[in-house]
Amino acid sequence: MKIAMISFNIIGRGTYQRAYFLASELAKKGHQVTLLAANSAGSAIEEIDSDSVKIVTFPRLLQNHYLSGWGFYEAERRIAWMKDRSFDIVHSFENRPTCIYPSLQATKNGAILISDWADWLGKGGSVEERPNIILRTLLRPFETFYENHFKPYSSGITVICQKLFEKSRQLGIDNQKILYLPNGFNNPLLTSYDIKNARSSLNLSHKDFIIGYIGAGFRSDMDLMSASYQVLKEHIPNLKLIHIGRTKYHLEGMSDVIRTNEVDNKQMSLYLSACNLFWLPFKNTNANAGRFPLKFSDYLTIGRPIVSTSVGDIQAFNDKYKFGLIADDNPKDISDSVLTIYSNPIIQKDMGENAMMLSKSTQEDWAARAFTLEKFYEFLISR
Repeated sequence: MKIAMISFNIIGRGTYQRAYFLASELAKKGHQVTLLAANSAGSAIEEIDSDSVKIVTFPRLLQNHYLSGWGFYEAERRIAWMKDRSFDIVHSFENRPTCIYPSLQATKNGAILISDWADWLGKGGSVEERPNIILRTLLRPFETFYENHFKPYSSGITVICQKLFEKSRQLGIDNQKILYLPNGFNNPLLTSYDIKNARSSLNLSHKDFIIGYIGAGFRSDMDLMSASYQVLKEHIPNLKLIHIGRTKYHLEGMSDVIRTNEVDNKQMSLYLSACNLFWLPFKNTNANAGRFPLKFSDYLTIGRPIVSTSVGDIQAFNDKYKFGLIADDNPKDISDSVLTIYSNPIIQKDMGENAMMLSKSTQEDWAARAFTLEKFYEFLISR
């Protein structure tokens, strides 16, 4: 099959990774896969090949402003690029303008449209987490329209979690047209290192108990993380937190947090491997219920216990695989869960091994997800 996958994200960020890992596994099966994404810089359309996937990146009009899929100049460039090309499948990863309009162009050339739903973006979802009330009010109707309007006209929907499966049903979409497709629970770009070797490489103390966290979060999540960390510091004197990657909201008043900003995969592997435990201390919001963070797969790949609140479908997978503890979304319950693991080396070891075992499961990796997606494509084409 000739497949186009379209992401509004900058190459390497966010849902781009979900599309890329699926694309690379489909390419291994002999399919011709093209992945469209946003340029991080530059003013020209660029094409590269990676793991037999053709990656095409598109510039934006205002170089200093990444518009997260709302740039109509970028959308026009993508539409123009798509006009002279034909695909069997076009898979739109979210339906913001830079994704849905070139996808609709592809359908004019004979492709069938699949919509991927990996975040609850519109009314009730992540738009409500924007702290600026004016921006929140302005964006809500647009996010809601683009999130909901086009999905019923798609030939199929892929959803990352059960909450979005339910929302697809509420839009009137038939069960046969909806594929439950969580992320693969491995990150092939990361390597798990021995904790002592990782700390020696990074000049980190071997005496500290280190919690790891990757990337951004909503402001309410960062506030919960900060409060939980402050509680834990009263009980674990040698406690440290490593915050890896980009974030919009920093943890206030926490000078002892190790912040790395953006790092390459080797450095990320080392920083993660230096940790005793990972966490996802997120608030119980619709935005968090309607997602399944990619960082969860990164944590499993390294093989450490995970303390999480009930985000996406993590509770169900933890009930089955026992890789950590699920806490209520308050500082006391989160800190109690961390302390339970901290105080019991046997639990720590067992949960870490379970996490690693899950990341290596051939039933739950990206190859398995791509196999499921391939069969879904074939089913939709046959209809």
